[in-house]
Amino acid sequence: MFELFRLAGAILLKHNHTFYLIGNLKEPCNFNEYGFKDTEVDPLKNPYITLNIIDETKISLFKEPTFIIETNLSIEEVAKQLANKLLIKRNGSVSERLWNLIKDNQKNQNITWLIEIPNEIWEIVRENVLKCV
Repeated sequence: MFELFRLAGAILLKHNHTFYLIGNLKEPCNFNEYGFKDTEVDPLKNPYITLNIIDETKISLFKEPTFIIETNLSIEEVAKQLANKLLIKRNGSVSERLWNLIKDNQKNQNITWLIEIPNEIWEIVRENVLKCV
């Protein structure tokens, strides 16, 4: 099972004891406060990166995930899918419109459907949600 949290505007993806950061930070983040080694974030170069744990006790701050995903895919593949589906391509930030669309219309935490939906179909949703009004 994969767990999704938000961290400083980016997505934090957890699987077992492995964490990936997906997208750009929208506010300053001291990774050490959360138990991770400080790291350089450049989502236009790398839309998702592995975070290295330096203090297990601080990791427990992430208790209740916003969403879960149940799939047999690797964590890297899930991170790639989430980056492709939820990041704004021009700046690598998580689209709040897309995130809120999912959050506001989801009856439970399980968003496995987001990984399973064909990219062509999601692209139609994405274009409609992100177009300027």
